[in-house]
Amino acid sequence: SPLFLVERLTRGCDLNCGAEAAIQNLKHPCLRYLILEDLENGLDKLAALYGSPMGDTFLNMIAMKDHRNKKPLSDRTKEQIKDTQLMSRLAILLRQDIEIYNYAKENFANQWSKPLYSCNQQF
Repeated sequence: SPLFLVERLTRGCDLNCGAEAAIQNLKHPCLRYLILEDLENGLDKLAALYGSPMGDTFLNMIAMKDHRNKKPLSDRTKEQIKDTQLMSRLAILLRQDIEIYNYAKENFANQWSKPLYSCNQQF
């Protein structure tokens, strides 16, 4: 779905809520998220936050080498990436998810630097 992140980060809200509502949810101090490009760092943070035995589970995930797709891009995918019209159409279609993801990447370190609270607390 072109609204994958919107759908998952705005549960209980219709899709008209959009990226703004999803970003507000990412800002809440009861949430911690990981970024795929920096997965090992995020898993380290989870392990440190939760300690053993849960932390050990995260550390074991880091040690696994086959839990990520490391295959090279197919020739077809390489050609699609070079297709500027296709990439422009995808950028329009995925605009809200791209906005959410960019916010999450920019604020990854900041969200981990604050205390974790209950989701029932009002801020």
